[in-house]
Amino acid sequence: MVTRRTYALRLVVISAIASTASLGQVISTPENPSRPSVARMKPAVSLSHLYWHFLLYQNHLDSRAAEQAQKGKDGRLLSSHLQTELGFSSVEFGHIRVSSVRLSAKLTALNERAAVIVAHKDPNGSAQLLALMAERESAINVEVAYLRDALGPSKTATFEAFLIQMFSPKPLAVKVPPSSETSSQGVQP
Repeated sequence: MVTRRTYALRLVVISAIASTASLGQVISTPENPSRPSVARMKPAVSLSHLYWHFLLYQNHLDSRAAEQAQKGKDGRLLSSHLQTELGFSSVEFGHIRVSSVRLSAKLTALNERAAVIVAHKDPNGSAQLLALMAERESAINVEVAYLRDALGPSKTATFEAFLIQMFSPKPLAVKVPPSSETSSQGVQP
């Protein structure tokens, strides 16, 4: 059984491996040019990777809802949360659920194969892991094509706009507190 922590760890590891994000340069603050501030991230995440994260997330929500149902609790709100946010009918969102189950099963199998390769420390392991990454990308692209076809152009546009809004990184504004020298002087009128 996969716990929430294990699932999150897998998602982080997989995301780190597959990430195409690159860090920007470190910016100095005006108050103290020698002290670097937060690095800017300029992600280059593909739309297919947004589909991937959404589908895994929905599968996780459906799994949690099923666990709640086994305990005699109502997990429908958890399971239908993203459907409600999108405004999709049960039939339209059914395609997403089917795709999420299929992709999750495929990626779990690929992760297990990757774990075996890493555990055996095979000299050809790097080539095998690259092949598995290519297989993962192919599985993701198959699900993207399936969903685009099943949802049609209008609902696909709605879905993709939602994906971009939900999963694309947002810029982070960080205020650097003034140094103790400037704050002790106070503000002059």
